[in-house]
Amino acid sequence: MKNKYKKLFFFLITFVIVFAGTALAVLYAQGIRFNSKGKSLDETGMMAFSSAPTGAQVYVDGKLSTITNNSLQGLLPKEYLVEMKKEGYVTWSKKVNVFPKMVTDVTSLLISKTPRLDPITNSGIYIPTISNTGSQIAYTTKDNKKPGIWVMPFGNDGPVNLFRAKPYLVLDDISYKVSDAKEIIWSPDDQELLVKLANNQLILVPSDGALAGQVLPISDGDSVLSAWETERKIKRKAFIEKKLIESEVKPAATNKETLWSPDEDLFLYTKKFETLTEYHIYNLTQPLPIGEKKDSLVLTVKKGEEPMIFWHSDSKHLILVEVNDLEKKLGSISIVETDGGNRTEIFSGSLFSFDVFPTPDGGSILALTSFNPKSEPNLYAIGIR
Repeated sequence: MKNKYKKLFFFLITFVIVFAGTALAVLYAQGIRFNSKGKSLDETGMMAFSSAPTGAQVYVDGKLSTITNNSLQGLLPKEYLVEMKKEGYVTWSKKVNVFPKMVTDVTSLLISKTPRLDPITNSGIYIPTISNTGSQIAYTTKDNKKPGIWVMPFGNDGPVNLFRAKPYLVLDDISYKVSDAKEIIWSPDDQELLVKLANNQLILVPSDGALAGQVLPISDGDSVLSAWETERKIKRKAFIEKKLIESEVKPAATNKETLWSPDEDLFLYTKKFETLTEYHIYNLTQPLPIGEKKDSLVLTVKKGEEPMIFWHSDSKHLILVEVNDLEKKLGSISIVETDGGNRTEIFSGSLFSFDVFPTPDGGSILALTSFNPKSEPNLYAIGIR
């Protein structure tokens, strides 16, 4: 009889231990922790850290906590100051909110303290113009050997180095001196280029290098541009109709000056006032990432001091180009996050064009510059990591 009760006792003890252990494991998995000070069970959250490049030290409220890419669990819901530090890179910092039973992603793009400059062209180029897909750049060159219009394709990890590959579309001849072109416009499908020559004559050039040398003179450029704009509007309307956009921002979403991110989940729009211009990011990501806003103010500038703005290829940053001296062609290039944080200058100096181009991998920004007043401008890759 005693053995029977003894077995029952041990069974009950084992059951209670297993049940309690399972319950604690479930509570732990749900982010619930025991607060020894308050002697209570508190709901906690988690932060998942990542950086490009990886291997950065992560400080939370001034304390070294982990390295990227990694995560921290059991954090009480509140605001934390997160810093990511890596030797040779600018320190990244942001105030991050942690929420009960949720994971907050904290992602940083670490910028080199000494961005490198690598020449991409060496023959002197002008009016670089990127395609709609961001996969090619067309430009003119007055190179003595082969002056004309050229196209530089991008690879998955950056631009083709034109010291090795030089795909041209059309070269100067008796009929057309295309190297003196004033403007290049890509068609909506990136299959053609509308080129405005120095004498205001217009020609159509196929962007396919296999059709190099083919030129079609255009008598009515306005009709071509109008047809292209209509095609863009139709495509944009069909795209926007698939998005869940609130009525009050739909006019901004459909405005042709609105800049859409490469992943097409965010768009940049402006609010103009008497003396100021505001730049806002509207986020259509579904579901909205933890801790992020639907509408974020990126920056506010005085009227007349608006920068040129371009999307970084990661769709998480903007590239700002500010004109310091238009006559002397001086400017600066900065990178800023879509919430306006961690603005970092990566270049300041001569800029022969205030258009810049991020490489597909996001590791470089292409800019047209020259370091010798007597030499022609060339494309340089500004390596940011």
